[in-house]
Amino acid sequence: MAVLVCLLSGMSLNKCADTVGCILGPSLRTIRRWWRWIEARHALFSFRLLDREPEWGRAVHWTDFWRRALAQERLRELMAYLDNRGLVVP
Repeated sequence: MAVLVCLLSGMSLNKCADTVGCILGPSLRTIRRWWRWIEARHALFSFRLLDREPEWGRAVHWTDFWRRALAQERLRELMAYLDNRGLVVP
């Protein structure tokens, strides 16, 4: 979650890797893959998550949506919610 929050705050991939990754954290390649994964699935995930919190639908951009969602819920809770609704999440 820290990596996603870092990217959503506007930091570059390299800065996020340095800030969050430290020695044992995810590599730059992994961070990039996670970022692309959530962006590619945003339409489907946001559609389902708006049932949980319609207010998040006021976000203009997909990154705004996730900023709002993560300000109120933990990433693992959001992914568990999606999983319980039959969506495939890692």
